[in-house]
Amino acid sequence: TAVGTNLLKIYATDADEGINGLIRYVIVDRHSPFSIDSVTGVIQLTSPLDYEQRRWYRLLIRATDCGLIPLSTDVRLTINIIDVNDCPPDIIFFPQRRLQYSNSTLMISEDIPVNTTLGYYSISDQDSYDVSGDLSARIQTNSSWFKLISNGFNSYALITVSELDRETVPSI
Repeated sequence: TAVGTNLLKIYATDADEGINGLIRYVIVDRHSPFSIDSVTGVIQLTSPLDYEQRRWYRLLIRATDCGLIPLSTDVRLTINIIDVNDCPPDIIFFPQRRLQYSNSTLMISEDIPVNTTLGYYSISDQDSYDVSGDLSARIQTNSSWFKLISNGFNSYALITVSELDRETVPSI
């Protein structure tokens, strides 16, 4: 939601007439990304929201009349933040210990056996708190040398599926 957006309007009533019946509004909580127009009760967004940092706000709003002896009442307002997909997924590769891996490059011998597990990929997304496996991965290459096998819980094993030949293809 854009900063400056009017989100909602708070209403309070006072049976008094004239100036004594006028009502002023204030958000008592000092640390929130919201402001309230003291006359109209319109609540506005004053700074950006980030679902990954905070999922909801609970505000204490006070309405006070303008009598000689001002009277006030408080109400709690909870504002839930809805997530948007604004974070890229994190992918971490854990190579088999016997293999050399540095700078995102896995070094393997051309005589490595077919069906060898080279390592594991773990995928997470700050926008998703689902650990049931809703995130997916695939290999984007024209080769048929490797495949990913899901281990559940957003984890995949990288496995060789055919023989490698360094003289034909030195790097993939």
